[in-house]
Amino acid sequence: MTALDVADSVPPVPRDRRVTLGGRKAKLQFESVVLFDSLNIAQALKPNALGSSIKLPGSPPEQLAKPFFKDCEAFIHDCGAESLPKLGVEACLYYSRTAFSFQPYCRSVKKNCDQASDYVLIATKLLEKAKEWCSRPFENADGLRRAVEESAKLLGREWYEEVSAVELAAIKAAMTSGQGGMATHSGHWYNCANGHPFAIGECGMPMELARCPECGAPIGGQNHREVQGVTRATAMED
Repeated sequence: MTALDVADSVPPVPRDRRVTLGGRKAKLQFESVVLFDSLNIAQALKPNALGSSIKLPGSPPEQLAKPFFKDCEAFIHDCGAESLPKLGVEACLYYSRTAFSFQPYCRSVKKNCDQASDYVLIATKLLEKAKEWCSRPFENADGLRRAVEESAKLLGREWYEEVSAVELAAIKAAMTSGQGGMATHSGHWYNCANGHPFAIGECGMPMELARCPECGAPIGGQNHREVQGVTRATAMED
């Protein structure tokens, strides 16, 4: 009877706790999708060379990102405390996806770059925790583990930063001056499939195959024909 009394005195886990956490997860998922799109659109609409830009309605993406990261970290902590690894892993993926988009956005607008790097470091640690959670036998653990591993690879990639007009002019001057420099009237500039510029000297037409040093995409060509995806970088020759 004593054992029964002790067992009966243990408070049960509130039945609505998982429902509450599920609702918070759905909110974070929605916010991560909105932020991902907003960050990419805002980056595409950043001021051009003439200084003009298109402004998105509502708050700037960086103001929306900060509370999202904070809420996401708190949610992940709560999932660990409540032994709900599946929800926690999904939230780690939302965090890393947003951090992955936030860093290039900050670099493109030249704001909050250090903070963006901090978010990436936090995301990397959260993904390590998520990978540990995926060792537990919950539903779709293998699929989520693969998603975690892919996200970790993305966060580990080197970012290509767009050069400014001043930097671009300096690069062009260096390429066309000095012994062996590419003459402005002969060589041509090209972009790889991912937009990274490279130059071809002599006649300026591709005769050899190579790889982009920035991303590894095929560049160059054969018989004066570019490989698929390579385009002329007319901005470098203006």
